[in-house]
Amino acid sequence: MVSAFAGADDRAKFCILGCQWRGNVILSLSICLVTLSVREIKVRGELRWQRKHEVWYPKGFTGRWLCVAAGGDCLMDYANGPCDSERELPLSSICSLATAMQQFIGTTGEQGSDVQTHSVAFNTLLLAACTGSTFSVVAVVALPEDTPSDLSTAELRFKAMEIHAALRSGELGTQLQLLAGAAGQEREDKAANYTPSSCLLEAEGKGGDTPLPPEAASAAREVFATALSQRASALLVAMLDELPEGDRREVRKLCLFDVRLEILCTVPVEPPGTLQDMALLLQAGEAVSLSQERLTSIWVWNSASGDASEIAVLCAQAWPFFVGAMLETRPCGRPSGESGKGMVCRASSDVLGHLPTFKSRMEAVAAQLCTLLGLHSPAKPQE
Repeated sequence: MVSAFAGADDRAKFCILGCQWRGNVILSLSICLVTLSVREIKVRGELRWQRKHEVWYPKGFTGRWLCVAAGGDCLMDYANGPCDSERELPLSSICSLATAMQQFIGTTGEQGSDVQTHSVAFNTLLLAACTGSTFSVVAVVALPEDTPSDLSTAELRFKAMEIHAALRSGELGTQLQLLAGAAGQEREDKAANYTPSSCLLEAEGKGGDTPLPPEAASAAREVFATALSQRASALLVAMLDELPEGDRREVRKLCLFDVRLEILCTVPVEPPGTLQDMALLLQAGEAVSLSQERLTSIWVWNSASGDASEIAVLCAQAWPFFVGAMLETRPCGRPSGESGKGMVCRASSDVLGHLPTFKSRMEAVAAQLCTLLGLHSPAKPQE
């Protein structure tokens, strides 16, 4: 597929020349923008444990975090940690690039909720964004020179979504919406009264910076600081600590991952790349992500496909994120034949009969995620 695409406004001096798809993933995309070239846009991922090459995982949330209005104006610019490379980038260029790429993904990707997450990897730069109808939260992260071609952005996208939910709530959300709307109206007025001289005057100004009032800016900075100091794994750690000792011994691993099958975190924490022992859980996640069921389900390997002693418990009530668990217990009942056509199949809930509170504890974690991310909790599922 080859297409031409202009930026969000006259400041965006770049053009998408073409892209190549494999299924639902854009593999490559050419852009004319100084020295940047796009490496990958992830619309939907694939099972990472099946990949043979190295995957890059971010270390924390160091980078430049922006709140960008739908029209491309920057409402908040927050630097987290030492990010000299990110600070050197012109703010107007980052905002225009982020807005244009979000629009491009919005027209080519799957249409769904008003709030979505995306990531775009360039040769030296990574953008991870949670986009909304009024404003978006964008993480700008510089990539090391030796970064492998495959990137995992799940935790960055999760954090952007968490910040977006916090910013759009309460009085702060009202002020952001009003400011974004005013910035958009001002942009429309400028476009309606465009002259070469007005373009030159705008180029001499800050370009792309529409700061919040001091009180709102302080509240927004507090939102960024609080969110970026916490890791999603804390929810899993708390769940594991609350389990009775006997139940805890049967838990091999707890995990958070998304419908793109990218891992956010695991407990116990293990080095990235050691995901082969989570094959059953990720296979189950692939099946559920295709059906978009909001249930808590139990999965085992189908016949000789894998280790019969493994059980995967998958809670999808925080869609588009999964709370998953790998258990050591050997299933005492036969798996249901209804879903047994693939490598994995469902098992009866009786399999967890000796762990009566485990399922409800996983659903409690999912409910916490819904609150944290501003998601709508589904009605209590019927099995």
